[in-house]
Amino acid sequence: MTRDKAQKTAARQRMAETGEPYSVARRATGAGQGEAGDPAGARMTPEEQYARDAQAAGVPAAQIEAQRAAFRAQEAADRAQQAADQARERADLAEEAAELASEDADVGRLRSPRPGMARPPRPPVPPPPAAGPPPLPPLPPPPPVPPW
Repeated sequence: MTRDKAQKTAARQRMAETGEPYSVARRATGAGQGEAGDPAGARMTPEEQYARDAQAAGVPAAQIEAQRAAFRAQEAADRAQQAADQARERADLAEEAAELASEDADVGRLRSPRPGMARPPRPPVPPPPAAGPPPLPPLPPPPPVPPW
């Protein structure tokens, strides 16, 4: 159910008059306006909301700007923490890959002969087959069919 039937009705009336799509008519009639005149689609960040509310409450501009700087610094710290977490995860994955590679190398060393130990001879490779089996003889002709 719509929050404000009058706004919806105004948008639909404009649609009927101008042939515009609903979204265009809604914006033109102000149906998307909030209580302070801000479009509903234009979302404010918490920092912007704080600054607007603080200014309306009479907080000095220097204090508002200091708080906004603190917000920006906290956002930068959060991004840096995320980057550090991602780097740590990549380092852990690289370390795990290095350990697996080291284990593979160790297994390879165990399979290779040690100095002074001869490798057992390999069995000889059989020669490829000649030309294959001899061809089959042709089939005899079919018997004649009796006329019935």
